[in-house]
Amino acid sequence: MKQPEEKKTASSANTSCGYRDFQDPPMEFRGAPFWSWNSKLEAPRLREQIRIMKKMGMGGFFMHSRVGLKTPYLGPEWFDCVKACIDEAEKEGLTAWLYDEDRWPSGAAGGIVTADDRFKMKELLMERAEKKEALSMAGTSLACFAAVFENQKVISYRRIGPEDALSAGEGETLVRCYYDFSARSSEFNGETYLDTLNDEAVRKFMEVTHEAYFRECGSDFGNAVPGIFTDEPCYALPYRGDVNLPWTVGFEKKFREKCGYDLCDGMIELFFDCGCEVSRFRRDYYDLLTELFVHAFSRQIGKWCEDHRVSLTGHVLWEDELDGQTAYIGSAMRFYEYMQIPGIDLLTERWTTYATAKQCTSVARQLGKKRRLCELYGCTGWDFPLFAHKSLGDWLYAMGINFRCHHLFWYSMEAEAKRDYPASISEHSPWYAVYSRIEDHFARLGSVIARGNEIRDILVIHPMESVWSVKYRIRKDWVPSVTQLNQEFVSLAETLLGENLDFDYGDEELLSRYASVNGCTLKVGCAEYKAVVVPALKTIRSSTLKLLAGFASAGGRVFCLGNPPEYVDAVRSGEARRAFAEFVPVDHARLTEELNRLCRRISLTDEQGHEIGPLLTHFSENGDDLSLFICNTGLEMSGQPMDCPLVRDRNLTFPNVKIAVTAEAGRKLYEFDTLSGKILEFPFRYENGKYLFSASFDALSSRLFVLSGKPIPGALPASEDPICVSRMNLNGTRSKILRDEPNVFILDHADVCIDGKTVRHNEFILLADDFLRHELGKPPRGGHMVQPYLRKGGKPERELDLQLKYTFECMDAPETDCMLALEHPELYSIALNGNVIDQQDAGFWIDPVLRKLRIPADFFRTGENELILSGKYHEDLPGLESLFLLGEFGVYDEKIGRLPDSIDWGDWCARGFPAYGGNFTYKMPLPSIPDGRSFLSVTEWRGSAVGIRINGSEEQLLISPPYRVELTDLLMHDGSDMAEIRIYGHRRNVFGPFYLKEKWPAWTGPAQFKILETEQRQTVPCGILSAPCVETI
Repeated sequence: MKQPEEKKTASSANTSCGYRDFQDPPMEFRGAPFWSWNSKLEAPRLREQIRIMKKMGMGGFFMHSRVGLKTPYLGPEWFDCVKACIDEAEKEGLTAWLYDEDRWPSGAAGGIVTADDRFKMKELLMERAEKKEALSMAGTSLACFAAVFENQKVISYRRIGPEDALSAGEGETLVRCYYDFSARSSEFNGETYLDTLNDEAVRKFMEVTHEAYFRECGSDFGNAVPGIFTDEPCYALPYRGDVNLPWTVGFEKKFREKCGYDLCDGMIELFFDCGCEVSRFRRDYYDLLTELFVHAFSRQIGKWCEDHRVSLTGHVLWEDELDGQTAYIGSAMRFYEYMQIPGIDLLTERWTTYATAKQCTSVARQLGKKRRLCELYGCTGWDFPLFAHKSLGDWLYAMGINFRCHHLFWYSMEAEAKRDYPASISEHSPWYAVYSRIEDHFARLGSVIARGNEIRDILVIHPMESVWSVKYRIRKDWVPSVTQLNQEFVSLAETLLGENLDFDYGDEELLSRYASVNGCTLKVGCAEYKAVVVPALKTIRSSTLKLLAGFASAGGRVFCLGNPPEYVDAVRSGEARRAFAEFVPVDHARLTEELNRLCRRISLTDEQGHEIGPLLTHFSENGDDLSLFICNTGLEMSGQPMDCPLVRDRNLTFPNVKIAVTAEAGRKLYEFDTLSGKILEFPFRYENGKYLFSASFDALSSRLFVLSGKPIPGALPASEDPICVSRMNLNGTRSKILRDEPNVFILDHADVCIDGKTVRHNEFILLADDFLRHELGKPPRGGHMVQPYLRKGGKPERELDLQLKYTFECMDAPETDCMLALEHPELYSIALNGNVIDQQDAGFWIDPVLRKLRIPADFFRTGENELILSGKYHEDLPGLESLFLLGEFGVYDEKIGRLPDSIDWGDWCARGFPAYGGNFTYKMPLPSIPDGRSFLSVTEWRGSAVGIRINGSEEQLLISPPYRVELTDLLMHDGSDMAEIRIYGHRRNVFGPFYLKEKWPAWTGPAQFKILETEQRQTVPCGILSAPCVETI
């Protein structure tokens, strides 16, 4: 097979050019968000948002249909909007990326393709009964068995024919395996998902989607339109039961052709533990599934993209855990082979799935794919701070990812769209105007490390096929061997990374085509390795065994954990035991000792000489230069990568890290400050073939070092880290407060009246909407509802006369006019305390869908107030949403009161602003500060970011610890020194979710907004929680 060639970026060949543009890197190194198209699209608004993205420092966008879309998908209006966005992107110097589906997973084209039964997803199913009469006989039968069960385990089984299935022997149970269509779902607009194992079905998907884009805007392919995103394609869908396995028509024939035996003879082993831990039926079944899926979907679409000058990017479903890959995609690594820009997904802030990233970047490095994408920040919620944006991206870049796709940038917040996995990384968030600092950081980082070639000397054999051989059904907790393999997979990755021994994975099937032995080096495509680690496997490919044996006999080092596998190609054999006799048996401790002697290039140690596990590295070469990126994750690895602390609670610091880089002499050391764009000379010494230097790492900090073969012109002298010698807390200081938005009072519970009769008292408004839709005989709204663009329109079948009554209390009535912000006020007549509110539009708040109506101050009264909305309700309306009173008032215990003009340190929610979601500036005098170097430090705060301004100077934005600014050159020393500390807010306390027991759920998606576990609205702390301090050096 022809070996892949290393792909080069536009400027990868010129090191000095890369450093010249470090301050302001090219757009190619900036992130591109999922742009959620989720309402009626209008070109002027789309163009406006593109300009906002440019202001936020982004390099492009993915045009992505999401829940709420009203413009017909792939229709003429849709393509008019796509063309307008491509045009505006070109004007702004951005790139306009396509997305291949209406919502996700990719393949059905919003149900257009799967309206044809030939292309619908099929499922392999199983039913069991004591008598044939009890079987449903649904679908198309494939095999029947008479089996003896003990609990859920099959003690023995025999295949029987259709006629024999009339009755089973004594003590036997009938088991019937069959296939049928996957169930229709609103998720696919009333159709099913695609049969992704079927070449013809995927070609139809490409005809409807990819060819349509090429007809409409193909002239921009390869330029303003660089690629297309595919999202979570799979061969099975989650949450559909535990006996729903993948299938396609003719699969059993393809199996017989490939494997030489009849799958149906042992099909029962796909569903049950049949007494053999390793099953050839299972391993070969999942191997063929993976082959069909990859060839039908990834290879066909990747080839089309290559032929049409665009890149296929995106990620597959459930690529994180081994059992999830088995159930839904087979092997993520094999799918990446045909993607020009392979990618992954990182959900929530609690996941540190290093191995997931490693799978992707390993294939990318081996096959010469320079760009690697991650869709990230999804499910994190509105209050996900900017330092967490940086921290998650940092560790991904350390793993080799270099292209961020932000989840999400909303087009609109209308109705259900506002619950579509917030936050909206856009002008909907009050920090959007300073987000360019985050993008500048990653663009600068990427401009250095993405241009180089990574250096990793260790290859770990990926255990995917062992999981195939032992997994039955879907649920992992039913298969102890799967759980064990998952745990060992995570443990080995954490051991190596924790010892700063970087590595790649090797997929056995890819190794069979791309790997070769070259003396003491194992070459896999573009990558070369000095050592191979074989984890504890249940089965190993014969091709892998031959490769490793050849490597070992040539002098290469092969280390094996656990016992040799007893199976080769899932068939019991002693061949592996004989071959493993030439390998080095190790446990984790000895493995790290051996690799330390053989492969150690980077060492990061503490004062005791121990490697520091929370520090992750990316080491690469570009010509004569070496780059070393180090990020502090702030937490120890725990073996639970999907259950980590919130980023704000990852607070490990390392004030004196001893760094050693093994490399040839003749280079100078520089630090590239990715936050400021400065390049600094850095002190070092060279001894015994190593560059030695020290650096400090605050929690969540990162640093980029370059060992350059030539002096870098304009580099600045290094600066020492300041050491605090005295600290003065600003206790007792009461700050004047400045807000950039009005205060907020939320109305989200109401009495619901239909035809003048109260049918629900004090009902949560989202559940009230569900109730009304139930009254109309319609399903509730949700993230997987049929898209609005498919509504028929015309006169609704039925309408309800609706009245919503909201009551609230004023301890002190507002002294100035207020605003009522709500969606579609034109649908209602509105009155407060019997006073009709004028429908004159007063602009919008946060999003154009939230319109403002003015409420005169004299409409309010002390005590109880009643706000009534009256109108018609029917199924085609957007639905009921919360209302928001905006004004100059305070809010205390869900009551409106006086507005404070100054506050002390602490949660601003408890000081009159529980639903305030804007930015908040504390203005305060500074005490007399002695001459010399001094800093103002904000030690404890909550929000999205901190900005500090001294005596009217330019604001210094602080997006990662330490949160301090130097005062030395900014003070007047005349008693008039003033500090302004801005806490950038967020919308969590405005839009929720509010009624969960856990303020910070593991996952924030549409479902969390409807859960009512508490009666009290839960807010999260915001503001400066304890007194800032002045530190002197």
